[in-house]
Amino acid sequence: MALSCCQSDEIPRVSNLSEKELHDEYFLKARPVIITDATEDWPARSWTIPDLVDKVGENEVWVRGKTNQEDYRVGKTYTIRRDTFAKYCEDLIKGNARARSSYLAVASMQQAFPQLLDDVPMPKYLQNYGKLHLGPYMWVALKGHYEFCHFDPDDNFLIMIQGRKFQCCPDNMQR
Repeated sequence: MALSCCQSDEIPRVSNLSEKELHDEYFLKARPVIITDATEDWPARSWTIPDLVDKVGENEVWVRGKTNQEDYRVGKTYTIRRDTFAKYCEDLIKGNARARSSYLAVASMQQAFPQLLDDVPMPKYLQNYGKLHLGPYMWVALKGHYEFCHFDPDDNFLIMIQGRKFQCCPDNMQR
């Protein structure tokens, strides 16, 4: 679905993509691609919030706050609080006001969730052509979370376990 403020191109969906094809046809050309079968055998594919709380609920995380306010939506400011993953997820499950204004972002799995690393194997596409910068990272938010329009300084290999990512930039920003 294209919105009037968005420039939208169809992103190709491919399967059985080789490392070289990804590198040559997409990475070097800065073209996005959806690889439909890259993580089918990952244990992480079966994660649920209750299961994660059982495994890593007592782990400490840093949660962004006031993410439902205009200053956050335009990329100006937010708060950060220290919490346990279980308490953050309790809010998500309730869908309460704090959940609607919170976002678990850029949580280094090596630091915040080392118990889960075996569930997220290194994608073959990154073994010879990628760089990790302390990744992988986890992001968890309530459905409908709005992330301000931004450009990451590095390339990304995003894996969606559940949900969807929708991006729309204001008219005055280039993608």
